[in-house]
Amino acid sequence: MMADKTIVNGNDDLLAEELTYSYGKKFTLGPLNMSLAPHKRYAFVGFNGAGKTTLLHLISGHLTPTKGTLRLGGQSLSTLPARKRPITTVFQDLALFPSMTVEQNIAFGIKHLAGLKRRDLESRCNQYVDLLHLQGLQNRRIHRLSRGEAQRVAIARAIAPQPRLLLLDEPSSSLDPYHKSELLILLRGLVSQSWNGCMVCVTHDIDFALAFADHITILDQGKVIGSGDVPGIFTRPPNLKTATFISSIPRRHNLVEGTIDSTGHFSADNGAIRGMFQAPNRCITCSKATLFLRPDLIRICSNGSTEGAIHFRIEDLLFQGSLVRLLLKELRDSAHAMQVCVDLPASQCGVEHAVGATVAVDLNIREANIFHDENEVERLT
Repeated sequence: MMADKTIVNGNDDLLAEELTYSYGKKFTLGPLNMSLAPHKRYAFVGFNGAGKTTLLHLISGHLTPTKGTLRLGGQSLSTLPARKRPITTVFQDLALFPSMTVEQNIAFGIKHLAGLKRRDLESRCNQYVDLLHLQGLQNRRIHRLSRGEAQRVAIARAIAPQPRLLLLDEPSSSLDPYHKSELLILLRGLVSQSWNGCMVCVTHDIDFALAFADHITILDQGKVIGSGDVPGIFTRPPNLKTATFISSIPRRHNLVEGTIDSTGHFSADNGAIRGMFQAPNRCITCSKATLFLRPDLIRICSNGSTEGAIHFRIEDLLFQGSLVRLLLKELRDSAHAMQVCVDLPASQCGVEHAVGATVAVDLNIREANIFHDENEVERLT
C-alpha cells in the first residue's frame, strides 16, 4: 500500500516515515510520511474518528506505532518514553491542577529541569505570566478562572519548559468567537516572538485551522486526503474531497458534473456551462469531470448586468457575522438543476435577497477548479 505523502520541508524537526497505528481490524491510521519544520504551525484537520487524536498520541509517546519510525531532530523516539520527550501538550480538557494556583501550575512544568534555581524558577514563571497576559492572576485558583484564562495557563505551562514541539488538542473547542480570535493571535505570536519550537494542532474546525496554520493536512478515516500550504490548499485544492471540506460546502452544492475532452473543452451535463480549461495530462477523447465553484468567487449580478448570468431561487440565508451565505437552486425543473452557495458581505445583503427571491448569478468559472482524470486539479487558462 502506498504511503500518504504529506509535508515536505527542509531542516526537519519531526520526521515520520511509514508511521502506522492499527486498532486491530477496526481502524488504521497511516501509513504517514511527513516532516515538520521548526518555527512553523501545522494543523491536522478531520471529522471525528479521522485519526487526529491517535496521531497526537503517537507523537507525544502515549501510543507506540504499529510500524514505521518517528524522529525528532534526527533522534529516534521509538525508545524514548513520553515524559522524556521534548514535547508538551495542551489537552482539550486542559488538565490543569485545580488545587494549585496559576503560578504553581506554570511552575509544575519546569521545576524538574536540572540546575534550575528557585530564583530562576520564579523568573521563568513571571516571563510566561507576562507573555500569556496572566498578570494579576498568579495566586488565583483554577476554578476561579474563565475558560479563556484557564487555556492561557495551560499554554503557559506547556511552553515554559521550552519544548521542541507543542501539541494542541482541539484548542478552539468551548471558545466563543471573541476568545477564539484572541487565541489565534496569541498562538501565532508565540512562534514568531518568544519561542523557537514547532506547533501541531489537531482540530475539526477548518476555519480555525486556516487562520492558525502555515500548512494543513486533512485526514479522513486514517488517510491523508489533502495536504498543502495556506492559502494554496484553499485556492488550489488537490482533489474534490479536499475542496468541499475546506470550503465547508453542503453536500451536492457548488459542484457541476460534466465532461472534458483532450483539448480542455468542458461541457456541463445540464448544458448551462461550457468553458475551456487546461487539457488533461492524458489525451482522453471524453472524460468525466467535476467543476468546483468556491462560494467566495460567485457573484450576484446587479440590475442591468445579467448578460450570460444564470437565474437561481434563494432557498435559505445563513447569517455568519460579516458574511451571509446564500443557498441557491437553479430555476429549472430538472434533475441537473444546480445548487450553489454564495458568500455575500452582510453590508450588501438587502431585501432583494429574501428567501424565495430570484437572483441572477455569475458563476465566475474562470476561477473554478476542475477535477478530472485521477482527481488532478487544473485552472482555466
